[in-house]
Amino acid sequence: MIHTTNIKGGGIFPIVDYFNAIDLIIGAAGYTQFWEVVYFDKEAILETFPLRFSSMKWRLKECSNYSFKENGSDQLVDIMLNI
Repeated sequence: MIHTTNIKGGGIFPIVDYFNAIDLIIGAAGYTQFWEVVYFDKEAILETFPLRFSSMKWRLKECSNYSFKENGSDQLVDIMLNI
């Protein structure tokens, strides 16, 4: 089944809210989507295209086997709340 809410620009953001219902992610290996796929250990087909300040090809090659010990966003919130 294919479903999108992006046709009129509304989008589904953040996509992470829907990750438990998604079996396969197909998209670009952009920073956010790539790390969500890695963090939630989702099956994915990620394509690359040239960017000015980062490399999707490098990210796929060097970071695909990374495993998280803790969610980075949660760490940032903890730091901010304890300042």
